[in-house]
Amino acid sequence: MSYALVALVTDYDCWKPKPQPVLEEVIANVKAASESAGALMRAQGWPVSPVGVARAYAPWLSTLLLAREDAACASELAGLGVRAVPADVMMPDAAREIA
Repeated sequence: MSYALVALVTDYDCWKPKPQPVLEEVIANVKAASESAGALMRAQGWPVSPVGVARAYAPWLSTLLLAREDAACASELAGLGVRAVPADVMMPDAAREIA
């Protein structure tokens, strides 16, 4: 069986005592890494969405934390055997930082 690790690095220097990465830097890193992850998902024929994530991790995934704006796909996720949990802990930008 062939496999590869796909990791989305966000705050590469989080281990340093100072300076801590600023939220904007973390968001920029997530966006850059997400573009590559989206390309991998499209190459597999999966949608770049919570449903695509559920398909990619189908053998191992039972619960998926979602941004509230993605809650509409909960029934499709349920059809894949995945429990969708909408939450307000997403941080798409500094102005909407909640956690």
